[in-house]
Amino acid sequence: MSEDYPKLLASNLKRFRRERGLAQSKLAELAGVSLPCVKKLEGAKVAKPEAATLAALAGALRVAVGDFFRAPKTLASARFRANASLRPAARDYVVSSCATWIERYCFLEDALERRTEFCVERPKRSATFDPAEYAETFRRELGFDDAAPIASVADVLAKCGVKFWFSDKRPAPTVFGLAISESPQATGVVVFNAPDVSVERRVFSTIHELGHLLLHEHSFDANVVEENADEEREADAFAGRFLMPRRAFLSRWRETAGLPFVDRVLIVKRLFRVSYRTVCRRLVEEGLESTNVYRRFAWEYRNETGKDLKNHREPAPLSRFDAPPDGFRRLVFQAVREEQITLSKAAEFLGTTVPELYESFKPEGDA
Repeated sequence: MSEDYPKLLASNLKRFRRERGLAQSKLAELAGVSLPCVKKLEGAKVAKPEAATLAALAGALRVAVGDFFRAPKTLASARFRANASLRPAARDYVVSSCATWIERYCFLEDALERRTEFCVERPKRSATFDPAEYAETFRRELGFDDAAPIASVADVLAKCGVKFWFSDKRPAPTVFGLAISESPQATGVVVFNAPDVSVERRVFSTIHELGHLLLHEHSFDANVVEENADEEREADAFAGRFLMPRRAFLSRWRETAGLPFVDRVLIVKRLFRVSYRTVCRRLVEEGLESTNVYRRFAWEYRNETGKDLKNHREPAPLSRFDAPPDGFRRLVFQAVREEQITLSKAAEFLGTTVPELYESFKPEGDA
């Protein structure tokens, strides 16, 4: 066995375990091995692990033994700027997970003969280019009514030929998403999910990453980790105006005249499915409020409700039922129903177990 194998085994074992949300003790229990054994393997302290141990661990993790000794998948053309937030190992783990996801998505599309590709023309930049104005133009090009809120950002990405994944593997509190542009087919947006991430934030992050795909084609280098403040501002401006077009916003804001300030903000935010901070930012941009608007809202909201807005609390939040649907999960289910993949392969793709999936595929009337 190569001297590099213990390190490769350790890295992959830890990655597979984390992908399935398992603690070391739980993996040991599922595989029928001791906890010290798992710890030693993940610490690259076993030069020649027993074949039976590897088989047991592979079975518990629903991978092949050979997967322990293959280099993790990676991405060459991705925009994932999280230098200050992530250790290199954590970053590599996220990139590998996303590379696996986009590869599986493309495989399923080809198996089902439903191939999609990135299909929109990027804008021509000039010295006077305005990402906010472009967002409204692009929105109309996709066929969305200026006066109507976006019902589903998943539909927006589908119109663009962009794949979409809500990942539960959020690597750090300050990381919300990334964009992938490996090829016309392997173009996607990954938004990280967590209990403290509001639906409004997920919606905005989705369009923010779409903005990077459209506006910053040449910044897609997975090896670059430093943030570009100008590009982030452009992506924010694009997302804000795409989700909340200027004329529609001003019209709705005028319609709420006479109501308490907090109520006006919450009505508009709920209508356009954005955060209260996005509405406040727009009020500043339009010259309708000063930069103290955030403090004003927080103070009046606390007086009105007795609640504060600490820890990024979102007032009058959207519910989980308002979140965009998981297109990858739907594609996996279609592939099973059309007998393109097995139920065990579906469980592997979704990071779950066959028994947990079985109920979803059991014919009606079965006991």
